[in-house]
Amino acid sequence: MSWTFGAQNPFKFDAIQCAELTLLSTKIAGFSILEGLVTVLLTVVVLAVFVPIYFNFEQARTHAWETITYRIMDSMLPFQERFREANDHYAHGSYHRATNDFSLTQQISWEPSVTDSNTYVSHMIGKNVYKVIAIAKDGERLCRLYPAKQPCLALEAHLPHVP
Repeated sequence: MSWTFGAQNPFKFDAIQCAELTLLSTKIAGFSILEGLVTVLLTVVVLAVFVPIYFNFEQARTHAWETITYRIMDSMLPFQERFREANDHYAHGSYHRATNDFSLTQQISWEPSVTDSNTYVSHMIGKNVYKVIAIAKDGERLCRLYPAKQPCLALEAHLPHVP
């Protein structure tokens, strides 16, 4: 089979056909307004779904940290009670792993049940009440009054000399 140039050649284009193909190819390049709106709409829907999920995750993470920290703080109670029976007052001191300050461990033989990076500070408020403050690395603080396990007032949770 031989190819001939001329009217029978399907690959032969004249100048007008080339110009029409050029115009057609420029029309389909780029996005239409409708495609842009659909893209924006999909982005908004995805953000509307995933942003609340992210914030719920952050809230759950914070709640988990608080729950674990309160349990660790509560684990100090039997050690403090034993110290109070022997010394007629509660122990005061701190447990700060980063600075090797283990004065609570030396007095009442208490250590956190899990390894964490919190600092724990115990202060006597009176003969029958003490407070424990837990301080996270980011500065977040939790405070409880013991032995009643009541929350501290906002001002009681801040001690100027705590690292």
